[in-house]
Amino acid sequence: MKTIGRISVALFYSCVLLVASGLMVKAQERPELISAPRPSYPPIAKAKHISGVVLIDVTVKPDGHVIEAAVLMGGEYIKETSKKAALQWRFKPLASSTTANYSVRLTFIFHEYGYYPPEKEPDFKSPYQSEIMYY
Repeated sequence: MKTIGRISVALFYSCVLLVASGLMVKAQERPELISAPRPSYPPIAKAKHISGVVLIDVTVKPDGHVIEAAVLMGGEYIKETSKKAALQWRFKPLASSTTANYSVRLTFIFHEYGYYPPEKEPDFKSPYQSEIMYY
């Protein structure tokens, strides 16, 4: 009898985990970009030959509008222009009927004059990544 009880409990929790994992997939629907303006390369960054990466977490309403941008990492001369551009990004409204805001991490990569991209493209590139070249 104890074995049947343990099996029943195990089956119950397995079902709960399957249902929960199905809900997780739905909750992690990938936002689709509509508009992704690139930041401008600031003149002072050009003059000082500054390149680098800026990471920004944006908060997005279910309708796809960015309402907040928080700079996580970035150089002094390139992070403000990146934040301004991030606030202008737009996403397609989510298919699910959620009313909760969600967040997306954006990556802006600034390349200074003289940068030559590698011959082979990477196998995977984030859809939320933008490269800004200075020629």
